[in-house]
Amino acid sequence: MAPPYFGATGTYDADTLKHLRQVFDEVWRSIAGNYASPSAIELARTELANVILGLAPTNGTLDVERIKYGALVAMGHKECPAASLEQVRADVAKETRFDALRRSSD
Repeated sequence: MAPPYFGATGTYDADTLKHLRQVFDEVWRSIAGNYASPSAIELARTELANVILGLAPTNGTLDVERIKYGALVAMGHKECPAASLEQVRADVAKETRFDALRRSSD
């Protein structure tokens, strides 16, 4: 069994990392066309990975759709009245507020 990954907010087991990788791949596919140069791509991919790891809970239920949405907001590819990463993290943690933000941007 592989050791857990120690992220910015704690550790993630192998199953969680598998889901976070899927989130990364899906979000990247939707925003990749906005970056042209190799350096811009590398920077954006690194930022996206950090955002996703920062949004992922280290315990409890992993809500893939909420993390995808939060990553898109944090990367500036979805309109949201609270677009700072700290606010997005707080919104992901609070279902009712997060759902209201998602509805307001659809």
